[in-house]
Amino acid sequence: KDPSPLVPRSTNFGIVKIGIRYFTHRSALSVTVHACKGLMNVHRQNLPVPYVRLYLMPDFKKEKKKTA
Repeated sequence: KDPSPLVPRSTNFGIVKIGIRYFTHRSALSVTVHACKGLMNVHRQNLPVPYVRLYLMPDFKKEKKKTA
């Protein structure tokens, strides 16, 4: 099963291993990058830039609403 259906299978940007924790008492989300492997090289002559950009997206699951 494809873990990321939003990214086409033909696109290979590499693998990023992350850890996510939510602290309820502080209402804080902590994201830690543990490892990166096979990152896409943007500049052909240099090493890949280990820059991570994270987006939080809303959950668009359709829920049935009760009607009277």
